[in-house]
This record gives sequence, C-alpha cells and structure tokens, in this order.
Amino acid sequence: MTSRPNVLLLMCDQMQARRMGCAGDAVAHTPFLDALATEGVRLTQMITAHGQCVPSRASFITGLPPHEAGVVVNYGFYDHQNRLNPQRHRTIGQVFRDAGYRTV
Repeated sequence: MTSRPNVLLLMCDQMQARRMGCAGDAVAHTPFLDALATEGVRLTQMITAHGQCVPSRASFITGLPPHEAGVVVNYGFYDHQNRLNPQRHRTIGQVFRDAGYRTV
C-alpha cells in the first residue's frame, strides 16, 4: 500500500515571507514555522491574484481568477456580499476530500 503525503497549507494574513528565521530574518523568532519549512516544501516565488486578501484566498482555493470566483473585494466593503457558490465553485479542500484526505 502506497501512503499519501500529508498536506498542510498555511496562508498567513499580513506576514511577509522574509519575516521567518529560516528566511534570514535576524529578529524573527519562528521556530515552529522554520521546522515546517525545513521538513516540507517552502515556496519562495509567489504572485498574488489580487491585492486584497479575500479575493486572493478565493482564487487560491478555487484556482479561478477572483472575478470568475465572484469575489472581487474584501467581504463587506462597498456592500459586497458575494461568496463562493458550492454548486459552482469547487475548492481545493473538496478535491483533497474526494481523493480520500481528511480536511478541515
């Protein structure tokens, strides 16, 4: 039986990638994040889909551009109430669950 790798996706809000001890920051004390980075995969070249966090997260979890996911500004701003539609938007969590992973 082939075992599947464990997958942990972390998306920190307002944390610069260089603000980790393993990234060379002499002030940052991030031993647990450093251990995860050492034992796993640390992406060092990233591009965001949008300048705001909520549309970027919607894009990240659906694989769609923010306007196709229907989330184009942070929730609540300018009376924006759009959310992902479970009938229309398949998420990375659903893909992992359907592949037999436990997801939260």
